[in-house]
Amino acid sequence: MTATLEPATTTATPILQMQDIGFTTTTDAGPLTILHAISLTIQRGERVAVLGPSGSGKSTLMTLMAGLERPSAGTITVDGITLNALSEDRLAVFRRQRIGIVFQAFHLIPTLTALENTAVPLELAGQKNAHLRAKETLTMMGLEHRLHHIPSRLSGGEQQRVALARALASGAKLLLADEPTGNLDTETGRTVADLLFAACKDHGASLVLITHDEDLAAQCDRIIRLHDGEIVSDNTTARTIA
Repeated sequence: MTATLEPATTTATPILQMQDIGFTTTTDAGPLTILHAISLTIQRGERVAVLGPSGSGKSTLMTLMAGLERPSAGTITVDGITLNALSEDRLAVFRRQRIGIVFQAFHLIPTLTALENTAVPLELAGQKNAHLRAKETLTMMGLEHRLHHIPSRLSGGEQQRVALARALASGAKLLLADEPTGNLDTETGRTVADLLFAACKDHGASLVLITHDEDLAAQCDRIIRLHDGEIVSDNTTARTIA
């Protein structure tokens, strides 16, 4: 049975807190600092877009939020648990229980059906009725007629909806999406974006959306802009003010 990380939270506890985060990596030319003293807080249910030019540190920021990389400096707390203090094994358990990740590339297992792809993380987490939960989530994505299709038989939009279902099926409290519509045409991207926002609302999940799309970002509650590894602005959107 998979160990459970007990929540140390109340509904008033922010879903994500980053304090003075720095990230430096080693290159052939020497140390390269990608993020500088990043501090931010994201509340439960909040939808936050992160914008910035290529190389500004957006994707690195997301990998740190997910615990896929460890910061060189600072502290990251997700759902009341400090990621810095967790071992790699405990981080893996934590991600399965609390964090959903959606990438621009769909990262589906090509030999598994949509249902099986969605059920995999549930099975790894030792959840009962993994296939039933996967089916319910795929149905929410409008894919009840595609349950038994492998990825090569799905359109790009359908594959991204499977990836979204996989990220949310375990009841993730924080969804991290890195350019989720980047590989899709405009109309399909809009459909996937609408499903993304609706699913986060239905699941009570907070969303961090990495994007270059200003229109997509405007649908969030806040827009954070990065440049050269630093936050240069953090503003609420017209949607929030309204």
